[in-house]
Amino acid sequence: MSKTMRTFPVLVILGLACACGLYGSSSSYTPPDLVNEGDNLTIGDEPLESGGQVSGSIPGAGRHLGFLFTARAGESYDITLERVSGSDVPALALYEFADGLWSEALAWASADATSITIGGWQVPAEGTYLVLVDLASGSGSSDFLLSLQCTANCEEPIRCAANADCPEGQVCIEGQCLEDNIECRSDSDCLPHEVCQQGLCVVVCQPSPETCDGIDNDCDGLVDENCQELPCTSDADCPAGEYCDAVSATCQPLCACASDADCPLGFICVDCLCLDDSCPDDDNDGYGVCQGDCDDADAAVFPGAAEECNGRDDDCDGVIDEGCSGDCTSDQDCAAGQICWEGVCLQPCRSDSECASGQVCMNGLCQADLCDDEDADGFTTCDGDCDDTDAAVNPAANEECDGVDNDCDGQVDEGCGACAGDADCASGEQCCAGQCVDVLFDAGNCGGCGLACAAGESCERGVCVAEQCSTDSDCDDGDPATDDYCINGVCTHR
Repeated sequence: MSKTMRTFPVLVILGLACACGLYGSSSSYTPPDLVNEGDNLTIGDEPLESGGQVSGSIPGAGRHLGFLFTARAGESYDITLERVSGSDVPALALYEFADGLWSEALAWASADATSITIGGWQVPAEGTYLVLVDLASGSGSSDFLLSLQCTANCEEPIRCAANADCPEGQVCIEGQCLEDNIECRSDSDCLPHEVCQQGLCVVVCQPSPETCDGIDNDCDGLVDENCQELPCTSDADCPAGEYCDAVSATCQPLCACASDADCPLGFICVDCLCLDDSCPDDDNDGYGVCQGDCDDADAAVFPGAAEECNGRDDDCDGVIDEGCSGDCTSDQDCAAGQICWEGVCLQPCRSDSECASGQVCMNGLCQADLCDDEDADGFTTCDGDCDDTDAAVNPAANEECDGVDNDCDGQVDEGCGACAGDADCASGEQCCAGQCVDVLFDAGNCGGCGLACAAGESCERGVCVAEQCSTDSDCDDGDPATDDYCINGVCTHR
């Protein structure tokens, strides 16, 4: 009986897992690299299980049909495809799914025969794998039976109905307790503005008429185009996070400060934010390198600047010329091997070595390297160095009782003594639950005692902001009960 299939919409899978232990048959078949194959890959709704089989028809040229199965490290499997009708030359290929990416083929087999097998394949790591049924030659449509059989070191799976039924560190996948190496299996596993595509939560934009609300409603890359600033008579006329300025009768962002006098000692008021005055601002644009200025020699370049179509990262967000329509609107507008990302043709990558000089591989794309290690301590501001002018201050440093956040954890002199009130603390700190904390950077007391940031946010200048990242490893929140992912440059913890 044929299983129901589901086809994934267009998705460019960037990056590649390890290509270890490759082997194949003696035929001329070359297994596909699943990079850029999201639109051509169909995965069966029901997974393979040891001792079971699924059926279907071999897809035509350029199409791929896959089935998922879960396995434990050290187990050995035979994977067999039996051609039950037709004359197509079938092929089998095996892939691993790790960190939201498909690997290169771990094993493959192809022959003009009624039966082909990948035999004695040993599982390298516990998790989810994909068996690809492919067409080596022919027109497609031949019927097949695909079977999976554990042959050595087989472990009886722990059956489960929910994650709570599994040991610590495991989750319930297809009724079995396993280490989970897939981010999602349905849209319900993702955030409200995301969908699950090939095991990865992907942000989607649903077009709707553009309204003046600070959101790109019509998904054209522009926010509030053709909107004019509307007058207001009270705060009720303004959106959340804004107030009605009595002088200009316009809605303005809520400010943390109106002047330097509103800020703690050692801080100045810049664009409604209290910023550390010890951070050099060489171009006098209100931002220094430690505040995210990616070119402190150019006053037109700083965080929040308007992005221009000029081949540089004006707003210091790590992306060049985003929203510019003159570069590309689809992958077809780009050179071979490139993709169109936010209106810019970029080169997909798996590591920094694949990128041009001055670029690094971030989120699977070659992008400008905006981070220099100014104090040569092995950490940049992108790595969490909160003072890149002092080599003694970095995320790996030991905290000293010196009034400085030596280890860049958002707390100053933690563990150096208790307090009875704010008067016992250094300037800029508050006494929270008997401990002096820097409320400008403490995620548990962001802007004041007890004001904790949400999961996936950090405290910056007393305001909770989404964590920025380039890989999943940047997002480790230290909580073993959550999975940490870097999705579109933002840390997500589930």
